Amino acid sequence: MNVAQTVRVMLEDAWNRQDFTRFPLPPGGRFLLHIGGETREVGLPETEQLVARWHEGFPDFRFDVHSVIASGDAAAARVTLRGTHSGSWRGIDPTGRTVAVDHAFFFRFENGMLRDVWEVLDRSAFDVQLLDPEVD
Repeated sequence: MNVAQTVRVMLEDAWNRQDFTRFPLPPGGRFLLHIGGETREVGLPETEQLVARWHEGFPDFRFDVHSVIASGDAAAARVTLRGTHSGSWRGIDPTGRTVAVDHAFFFRFENGMLRDVWEVLDRSAFDVQLLDPEVD
């Protein structure tokens, strides 16, 4: 499987369907996750918990993958995060609101195994769609 296909599998299988059977973990099972200016080392248990929290707050959660561009051991993905807030999310009771927010991922692999993920979310658009009653 090439890098672009691997990224699609990660987004569509792991994130959308919570199926981590083809998640490309390196020896030792850990990779670096860079989000919002913070970096943390995570493995499969933390990744599964993160994905599960999104699906608890947004049971119909999904990433619509628009494009994946790969070069060598690196890839970028442009996606839309979609879901309806039907469960508790970060202490916020369900609003019933639907979100559709642009999202980007950047990946680095070594020998086909995941080493780094950078995640970029338009947090202000997400918060407005989730919390502002004036926005439909």
